[in-house]
Order: sequence, then structure tokens, then C-alpha cells
Amino acid sequence: MGHGWAACDVGVNAGANSGTLLFFVLPFLWVVNTFLFGLVFAVVSGSTRRQKLLGVLAGLAAVVVVAWFIFAWQGTPADSPDPRCPGGVPTWWPSWIPT
Repeated sequence: MGHGWAACDVGVNAGANSGTLLFFVLPFLWVVNTFLFGLVFAVVSGSTRRQKLLGVLAGLAAVVVVAWFIFAWQGTPADSPDPRCPGGVPTWWPSWIPT
């Protein structure tokens, strides 16, 4: 996300962007993904070892999907003024990642 912000000239500078990511975005992701993993694991897992493994895999899949969404959404700001980022998407952004 920080590399996308730097490429699109978002924020004040790299230090301020790093502070925003470190103190606001990452703790938010930590809390959301921890809660999500716990919820999905509790719903999916059962008493057997196989069901617990399925719960872990389902929890990890849910975390990956939500983190991917948040990084794609926040990593490509739509209000970017930089001409190198038409529509807020850097030119190097992979086309298979939704924005």
C-alpha cells in the first residue's frame, strides 16, 4: 500500500505515509483480521482434527480475502492528482487485482 501511495504522490511524504500505515492501518487490519479469523474458525471448526484443520483453512482464506480487498481499496486512492496514476491506479498495478 505504501508503494502505491508513493507512486501516486498521496499524503505529505514517505515518513508521514509510513506513520499512517504503521499506527492506523496495520492495527485496524490486525483487529479486523483477528476477529474475522476467530469468528470463521468458531463457525466452521468442530471437534475432530479434520474439522479444526478446515476451520483454520477457512479462517485463513477469509483473512486473505478481506486483507486483499482493503489493500486494493486503500492502496489505489481514487482522488490521486498525479498524472502517473490515471483513476488512482499506478501503471505497475497488476490488472488481476481489483481496485
